Amino acid sequence: MPAFNRASHLVSIRARSGQSHRLGLRLQELAQAGQAAPGCLRYELRQADGDADLWLLHSEWSDEAAMQAYLSGDAQRVFAEVLWQALAATLDVQERPF
Repeated sequence: MPAFNRASHLVSIRARSGQSHRLGLRLQELAQAGQAAPGCLRYELRQADGDADLWLLHSEWSDEAAMQAYLSGDAQRVFAEVLWQALAATLDVQERPF
């Protein structure tokens, strides 16, 4: 598939004090589901270098429709849960065109 049709997003999530481990476990579940989602080409989760409270999710998708379908489904629910359960202090989603 041509690269110009692809879509990607980067999500930065800062854990609340003392919640980084719990947040990381929840995000690992999200990453596993993302990797299995239709149209997912790459899905990575990692902690930021030198900042154990900052988690980064980066994904690449075959097209915008696949990414939006994922973000509007289970991903949206999980992001809402980590905020409501007070696991995350901030959550920022950036779409990144190719």
